[in-house]
Amino acid sequence: MVAEKRRETALITGASGGIGEELAKVCAAHDIDLVLVARSEERLRSLANNLASQHGTRATVLPANLADPGACDRLCQELSAQRIEVDLLINNAGFGMQGAFAQMDVQEIADMLQ
Repeated sequence: MVAEKRRETALITGASGGIGEELAKVCAAHDIDLVLVARSEERLRSLANNLASQHGTRATVLPANLADPGACDRLCQELSAQRIEVDLLINNAGFGMQGAFAQMDVQEIADMLQ
């Protein structure tokens, strides 16, 4: 008896829109299961349902604001509890700032780095 090969799983942060959503579509089209992470649970669930119906992809939704202290630890605990092994991390969450550094808000800079 030949054991069935386990599908790879990609964890994509910032998956509720933009580049993260497009990367999720690419992974699903290549038979990669997904863990979708972003703040917007509703948008993640919609994407997960669409990708599951179009590609047969298993898409786990884990809503989180990764800027919150402890969010990464909670995410890891949930992955462990669900026995999900992540093969590929696509770290797409976050935002950037433009302008003169000396004129930027200190708290915004700290939030961006977090």
